Amino acid sequence: MFTPKKPPIEGAELVTTVYTPVDAAIIEDLLRQADIPSIRRPKHGLDPLPVLAGFSVLGEEIYAASAQADEAREIVRAFTEGGAQILHGEDEHL
Repeated sequence: MFTPKKPPIEGAELVTTVYTPVDAAIIEDLLRQADIPSIRRPKHGLDPLPVLAGFSVLGEEIYAASAQADEAREIVRAFTEGGAQILHGEDEHL
């Protein structure tokens, strides 16, 4: 039937799928702050809807290195559940 889609680079894992450019930018920034490089791409090839409507019906996938994928997923989970504090290091305060 369907062949699983390969990651955009070898050694990367899918972290999440988002449907708005705002969510994508926030998640990428959270990952960047945690020193987790990420890459995103349209879920199903070229998706013109974000340009036309400001969101993606098909979604965009965000990938991170396999070694950091679990940490990245935890950051995304904390962001999507809302109200969660994401701290890195003992001296950080909100």
